[in-house]
Amino acid sequence: MQARSERTRRRLVLAGAQMFDRYGYASATLGQIAGAAGMTKGALYFHFASKEGLADAVQERGRQLLCDFLQQQWEAGAAPLQSLIDLTHWLADALYQDPVVRAGLRITNERAGRTPQPPTSTRHGSPRSCGCSDRPAPPATCARTPPAKAARAC
Repeated sequence: MQARSERTRRRLVLAGAQMFDRYGYASATLGQIAGAAGMTKGALYFHFASKEGLADAVQERGRQLLCDFLQQQWEAGAAPLQSLIDLTHWLADALYQDPVVRAGLRITNERAGRTPQPPTSTRHGSPRSCGCSDRPAPPATCARTPPAKAARAC
């Protein structure tokens, strides 16, 4: 693939991830995705035959990011327990910061007919809140709390 074509494809995958993350697979439109990428729907269709094809590419990119991390762990010779700890930290950070990883998991759940529901309480038994405080927070706020901050709060 030519360099320019590959850059265009990467922009479309990122824009698709952002829209799937924001609106869900079913509600995101190809027009929204093309607009977010700053391209036409024609450019999108040149690279992807359908929304399903683009969603497949988003999931594949998220899977590749995970595989790259695991390969680094393997090559570093990390102990199994440390690898598990590092994977947990990587996944928490990726879910917080990377729309490709979030969208990949969301697409997987939606395609399987699962729509995750936010928990109704924390481990302390209080209403669902951000950082385990007693004041309830909107679900969007909780989803955006940095993992390190949430860990310190508990």
